[in-house]
Amino acid sequence: MFKVLISLFGERKPKASEQKRISATLYPDRINIDTFHKVKAGYWTSKADVTILAEDISNDELGAIIRKHLELTRYNLKDRTQYEFKEATKAFVKAHGFKTMKALYANAKHLSVSATDQEIKVEPNVNGGSSGEQRGFRGIDTQSTCSKWRCR
Repeated sequence: MFKVLISLFGERKPKASEQKRISATLYPDRINIDTFHKVKAGYWTSKADVTILAEDISNDELGAIIRKHLELTRYNLKDRTQYEFKEATKAFVKAHGFKTMKALYANAKHLSVSATDQEIKVEPNVNGGSSGEQRGFRGIDTQSTCSKWRCR
């Protein structure tokens, strides 16, 4: 019954034990924070919920904005058609303040941040650029995990 209601009503907030996810992208002149959402098919996507910050923002302000974006994460989004995906990609690039994917990846350093009620994970990503087999931001093996009690 619950699954039927979710499919009827669409998006929902994550449960405490489910991941909330954002990305932080550092450019020479700014930091972009973007919220990610879980699609019914199982992958994560952006709806272009982007906040563009000055690179000299205080740690307290940055932390507050990251927490705000984590709380915006939603689950149960419907899958996109090919056309919707292309349009969403254009909106994503524009929301980040760029005209092209190539410009979005130029000089970008990227982190993925995920959180549950028990821990926060910060994972650096490799910038593969906007084209080729290795394109996009991809995770690497190194990650830092902080629980309520300690970081490792």
